[in-house]
Amino acid sequence: GARSALLPVRKGLPAATEGRKLEPPQTASGEAPLTPAFRATMATTRRMLQLYVEQLSDELVTDVQPLSEEVFIFLDPTKKTVIREISVEEFGGIIASKAPGLVPVGWTDRAVARVRLFFAAGRETEYFYAPSHVESPELDGVIGAGLSVLELGLTVSGAQLALARGIGAHAYIDERDEPTPRDARD
Repeated sequence: GARSALLPVRKGLPAATEGRKLEPPQTASGEAPLTPAFRATMATTRRMLQLYVEQLSDELVTDVQPLSEEVFIFLDPTKKTVIREISVEEFGGIIASKAPGLVPVGWTDRAVARVRLFFAAGRETEYFYAPSHVESPELDGVIGAGLSVLELGLTVSGAQLALARGIGAHAYIDERDEPTPRDARD
C-alpha cells in the first residue's frame, strides 16, 4: 500500500499542511500519481547564470561596436531542466554631441537576453528570451545552457558620441530529479 509522507514545516506552505501527514491519492491501478505536494518534495538543483558587460570610452567616438557576451554552464542530462526566470537590464547609454545643428540625442537601445539549451546529438537547440518570469516546460536531456546578451552598435558621420553603457542579465535554471512510480508513493 501507499506510505504517508511528512511534509516539512516550510515558510509558504498553507497552514493546513504544515507538519501534517499527507496520504497520496490512489488511481484505479493502485499507483499514486504525482500531486503538487509530492512534486515539491522531489530533489531540485537550483542554478543561476549571471553576467554583466560594459562598454566605456573616455574619448568621443563616431563608431560604437555592438555589445555582446555569453556565459555557459554544464547541466545533468538525466534530470528535467526548467528555466524559471530570465531578466535583463541596461545601464547608461550613448549620447550624440558635437553635431552641427543637432540637439544632443540619446539612444536607449533595448538589450536582448537569450538562454540557449543544448542537447545531446540529434536534437535542436531550444531558445528562451527575456524578460520571462514564467516557468518553461520541463525538458529532458539538456547537457548545457548559455545566457547571452546583445545591444546593437551604430556608426555616425558629422557627430561624436559619448559612450558609457552596460548590460546585466541573469537566468534561474532548475534541474529536477525524474520521479519514479515509487518516488510518487513514498
